This record gives sequence, C-alpha cells and structure tokens, in this order.
Amino acid sequence: MHQLVVSWTSCVLTGAADRTVYPGGKRHRGTDQKCFGKRSGDFIIIIFTRGDDLDQTIESFIQSDDRLEKLISDCGGRYQVFNNNQTDRRQVRELMEKTNKMLKENGGGCFTSEMFQEAEAAIKKEVEKILKEKEEEMQREREELQRKHREKMKAVMRRMKQERDKIEQKTARQLQEMEENINKEREERRRDEEKRVKEEKEKKM
Repeated sequence: MHQLVVSWTSCVLTGAADRTVYPGGKRHRGTDQKCFGKRSGDFIIIIFTRGDDLDQTIESFIQSDDRLEKLISDCGGRYQVFNNNQTDRRQVRELMEKTNKMLKENGGGCFTSEMFQEAEAAIKKEVEKILKEKEEEMQREREELQRKHREKMKAVMRRMKQERDKIEQKTARQLQEMEENINKEREERRRDEEKRVKEEKEKKM
C-alpha cells in the first residue's frame, strides 16, 4: 500500500504518496506542534506529490492511515494533491487559492518568529514541569524504597527477637530441668545416707 512522505517546506508540509520517508529518518508523529507550538497547524498545508501514482482516491488513501488522517485534521483539513504528469497550472492555482484562504483565516498573517518564541517558552515551561514531576516521582520512589527497607528491617528484627526469645525460653527450661534433676539427686543421696546411718546404728545395738 502507498504511504506518505512528509517534510517541512516553509509553512507547507509536502510529501510523495508512493513511499514513506520522514525528516531526519524518523517516523512522523503528527504536525510539528511540539516544536512550533499548538497554532502551527493553522499555518500548514500538506502537499501530496505523485498523486497520479496512487491506485485509489486520495480520500481513501488518507482514511486508510489513522496517523495521516489525524495529521491532516491537525492542519485544519488542508491538503493539495499534485500529479507529476499534469503540466497545466490548475494545481498551482488551487494551492495558491488554499494558501490565500489559509492566510485570510489567520487574519492575513503568517507563522511569525514571535509565535515560535512563544512556542519555545511554552516548551521550556512544559519541560521544566516534566522535570519537576519526574524529580518528585523519583523522590516518592526513593521514599517508598526507604519505607519498604525500614519495614523489612523491622520484620527482620521482629523475627530475630522471636528466635532469641525462643532460645532464651528453651535455655531457661533446660536450666530448670537441670536444677530439678540436681536437687532430686541430692535428695536421693540424702535419703540413702540417712538410711545407711540408721542401718549401722541398728547393727550396733
């Protein structure tokens, strides 16, 4: 399927309708509103060259590509098709009429350096906003990581305390059992000794 070639030519966006090549080797992502401001689309006419090579109407060609359709919509629906094999001046007159109409709709003015400077200021402001939001997001992520780390350390400390308490309880039980056994042995030896002394006394009598 044929695709659009787009490139900047003054305030007219041009492209051939039989191949896909974009400025700087990059895919076109709409008008250059990000670089030239939101109003730049008011000053653009999209030009299709080699229209006679298309095997479909220009309308169906446009509708077959969502990005292209949005691009033209962003430019106020303005476009002109040039057939390379057509030698009369009708195509040029149509372009001039559309250009004059576009200028009239814009109050007779063109895209100015003041507009570009306004766009630059807006872009700078937006970049600063994005950077600030990114910095705040990174700060939130750091705080979240620190919070998770603290929670993890608390959990480790709780487990260590539980294990220590278990060991201490077990050790205490073992010591108590040992002490009870020692006392029991002492008591048995004492009784045995008393029995032995008693038996010796009875023998002497």
